[in-house]
Order: sequence, then C-alpha cells, then structure tokens
Amino acid sequence: MMNPLREEMTLLLTDWCEGLLRHQIHDPDDVSRHGGLRCPDCGIVHGRCGDALYPFLKMARETGDDRWVRAAAAVQQWSDTASRDDGSFVNEVEGNHWNGITVFAALALSEALHFHGDLLTAEASARWTRRLERAAHWINGIDWADHGTINYPISAAAALASAGRVLQDETLLQTARHWGTWARDYFLPDGILFGEGPRPPTIRGIYAVDALYNL
Repeated sequence: MMNPLREEMTLLLTDWCEGLLRHQIHDPDDVSRHGGLRCPDCGIVHGRCGDALYPFLKMARETGDDRWVRAAAAVQQWSDTASRDDGSFVNEVEGNHWNGITVFAALALSEALHFHGDLLTAEASARWTRRLERAAHWINGIDWADHGTINYPISAAAALASAGRVLQDETLLQTARHWGTWARDYFLPDGILFGEGPRPPTIRGIYAVDALYNL
C-alpha cells in the first residue's frame, strides 16, 4: 500500500508534468523551438525548461507510458539550441545569455542518466552522456565563489558530484567536495542558508536570505 504522503507527491508530480507537457512545442521544422516548453506567461522558451527531462523520465518510470520518454528526449534535444560551444547552457536563446544555469541543467541530466538511463536508447544515452561531459567540464573550470549567488556554487557541487558518479571522473568529485565544503560557511548558527546577495550582513546585522532555498 502506497504511503499517503508519497501518493500525494505522485499526484502532484503527475499534475505538474501534465501541465508542462501541454506547453511542449511540436514543430520539427523549427529546431530552435521544437521540444522546448513555451512559457505561458511570456511566450519565451526559457533555458531552464530543459531540466524537465528528469521529471519526465520519472513519470515514464512510474507509468510505463512511452510518451514521457519521447517528451524527455525532445526537451533535451531542444536544450542543445540553448548551448554554447564551451559546454555551458544559456538562460534564453535570445536575450539573456547568463550561463550559470548550466549547474541545474547538468544536475538534471546526470540524475536522469543515473536513475533512468535504462529507459533511453543506446544512441540517446551516449549523446546525453557526451553532453553531460561537456557541461561538467565547464562547471569544473569556473570559480563559483565569484559566479552568481549561493544557489550556484551549492548546485555546482551537487552537479559535479552527480556527474562524477555517472562519468566515473574523480576530478569532478574532488571539485564537488571543494565547493560543498566551501558552502558550509554560508549557514548561520541556526542552520539558515544565506547568500542571496552580498556575503557581509547589513549594518543592522541582517543577512541576505532566500526563504525558498531554505525550504
């Protein structure tokens, strides 16, 4: 019998993923948009939508429905259009070229390969692995102490740890340990994570805290 909390979480995941799927673009003649998820608010295909490949594959695992595998493959294929030659991903194909989001894309990609890679064809698995390797090596070369707010170095640590496991790359794992250790200084004595802004507190002793990071 399914745990009641797990059942509620499964229903919520299903609801969210069905919602995402309704916004997936099907236009094979337009490779710049095909497979991406159109934002219902502004109409833009945001770079972070590629992260949906992981929950889509999770749905494929839970339901056995192959449409989720196809959706994951399509959104990952689209994410290649939001890629730079150096291996990073950008926030938007047109407009915002911030590439710190590579940490989130690489984490979703590596976790998808680790937990659900067996749902992919051999060709897709190899292609995703090559893409992960490029992204991970880009992340590995960035000084995250000076590249975005606290969520980026913490996510870099998670992404490199996951990618290091998938790629069996000890160098990535070592860098993950470095940033994971470095981030410990951003926890206040009561366990609250700060860093969504300058590191020093204000003159009133207030730190830059994002409530959602802490949730």
